[in-house]
Amino acid sequence: MPQPLLSIVTPSLNQGRYLGQCLESVAREMSTPLALEHGVEHIVMDGGSSDETVVLLESATHLTHWQSAPDGGQSAAINHGLLDHAQGRYATWLNADDWYEPGALAPILRRLADDNAPDVLVGRCRFVEGERTIFRPRPPEPLDMASLLSPRTKWFAGELIVQPEAFFSRDLFERVGGLNEANHYTMDHELWLRLLEAGARCESLDHPVACLRVHEGQKTADNRRIVESFIRFGLPFLERVDANRGPGGARAKAEMEAMARKLALSEPVRRRLHAPWKDVRSELVGTAPRAPGPDSFHLVPLRVVLAGVRSRPGLLRGRYTARVLGDAPLDALPLRLRPSGQGPFDVVLLWHALSNASDPLATLGRALDGLRPGGLVIVAAEIAPCLDAMRAYCDTLERRIDEQLSQNHDWLIDPGAMAWVESLRDATPHDDARFLAQYPQLFGVDATALMRQAGMDAVAFGQYGGHSWHPLTPIETPSDVSNMVQDTWCCGVWRRPSC
Repeated sequence: MPQPLLSIVTPSLNQGRYLGQCLESVAREMSTPLALEHGVEHIVMDGGSSDETVVLLESATHLTHWQSAPDGGQSAAINHGLLDHAQGRYATWLNADDWYEPGALAPILRRLADDNAPDVLVGRCRFVEGERTIFRPRPPEPLDMASLLSPRTKWFAGELIVQPEAFFSRDLFERVGGLNEANHYTMDHELWLRLLEAGARCESLDHPVACLRVHEGQKTADNRRIVESFIRFGLPFLERVDANRGPGGARAKAEMEAMARKLALSEPVRRRLHAPWKDVRSELVGTAPRAPGPDSFHLVPLRVVLAGVRSRPGLLRGRYTARVLGDAPLDALPLRLRPSGQGPFDVVLLWHALSNASDPLATLGRALDGLRPGGLVIVAAEIAPCLDAMRAYCDTLERRIDEQLSQNHDWLIDPGAMAWVESLRDATPHDDARFLAQYPQLFGVDATALMRQAGMDAVAFGQYGGHSWHPLTPIETPSDVSNMVQDTWCCGVWRRPSC
């Protein structure tokens, strides 16, 4: 039997729900006159699937070879198929969740059969989510090392080689050692670089070849891992590229370094967002922090609450002796307080004092000592219960950061958050532990329940602020980051019964 022109390998693991469409698309293309003339083989390397994969493979009569057994992962499976079983002069791989367009292979085979065929031939691939095409990238121009190493203006801007559209010399694939099995996310990109470094002649053909399925389970959905892998495995090639080669090389170097800086900057931010849910607490004692955010952030809602109290007879009408806990902006409050260290007190003002307390109920009990009957307790700048909401919000911010890593700008989250991001540039896990020690009630205190336990009567209460200026994320909430509306700050007034 003459040597086939093209070998197609499909790596698979528990992709039975998609594999049928992949197999059918290859079988259709293999049945065309041009494919029968030149020879096309299809090999499936399955990693030991436990779903319906084996049943599908047993009924796929077009397969040249298939096996289902544990392997070393996707790259190892592709190498095993192409280096140990394939016979074609050219090769490619088609993942089990992708498929070929009708008529995909005819122009490809025609060009590869020419005496002057290139070492690498790149067609076109579209990204499909459900029934909808969401992305139509194009190969970079020129198709050279500098373009493949320019992440901002090429790769992540939609000028890239999408793996199912690429066909390459199997001999050259063998000579460069196949895929790097240590690279699990950008092994195809690294392969194109290695083929170019080995002198491959590349050519682009404007012809629809394949569809890449977009779904949550695919590795390419993890943008952070893609960026990390792009930098890790791309930098060695960049270091070997002559920086004086021209504007392309200089561009690639600047873009790669900028993305590496951005990735490094994101690490301490993501670690801080994770810190409250990790085991990083310690015996550290933090300095007493101020309430995050400007005073006006907390004073505006407090004034609204106090305005209702002032309309009630006998409340907040004069100058009051007060016990003040916390660094409250007394001169800006809409009432006159005379701080005193000795009772009796007319007013107790708690400004971010309960959230800072290891035992809020005990702190409240000590604060109330000396408050006269009929006296008022004013609570402000306290974090309201917000554990679940903040967990969801931090997850949203983390996803936003990961999305921004590949964008052609130098900020994370949004420009307004960069002061906070920069403040964490050199933060360490020790700093994270100290931060948590400063905020023992990071996810809020139930002021209403505490006052009820202390026997206080409610006068007025309000919550405000969304997630803005929470100690964990002290930034104005970006409008397009989260749809959560739960207020995470509270203020209120309570009164000690007269008898």
